Amino acid sequence: MKYFFKNYLPYGCMGAVIATVVNCIYAIVRNGNETPIEVLILIGITMVLTVVSYLLSQVDFKSERMLYLCEYLSYMAIIVVSCLIVANPDAMPRMLIEWLAWATSIYVFIRCYVNKVFMDDVKKMNEDLKQLHKN
Repeated sequence: MKYFFKNYLPYGCMGAVIATVVNCIYAIVRNGNETPIEVLILIGITMVLTVVSYLLSQVDFKSERMLYLCEYLSYMAIIVVSCLIVANPDAMPRMLIEWLAWATSIYVFIRCYVNKVFMDDVKKMNEDLKQLHKN
C-alpha cells in the first residue's frame, strides 16, 4: 500500500487537477455551466483510473506495450461506462466523444511524463548495476 501512496496517488492527483482545469477551461470556452457534481464525478473517475493503473501494474505482462494497451482499453471502458451513467441520453454520443478525446489526451500526457521519470531512474539503476558487476 505504501507503494501505491508513494508512486500512484501523486499521479492520480495530478490527473485530477489537470482534468478539472481542462474541464473548467472547456466550460468557459463553450459558455457552459459546470456543476460541482460534474467536477466531483470527474475527480472520482480519475481516482478510479489511478487504482486501475495500480492494479494493472501488479500483473506480469510480457511487454510494456501489452500493459499500456490493457491500461488504455480499461481506461476507455471506464470512461464509456461513466458516460453511460452520467450523460443525458440525448447528449450521450457527443459527450462520449468529448470524454474519450479528453481522456485519451490526459492519458497520453501522464503516461509520457511517468515513463520519462521512471525510465530515467531505471536507466540510472541499470548503469549502476553494470558498474557493480564489472567491479
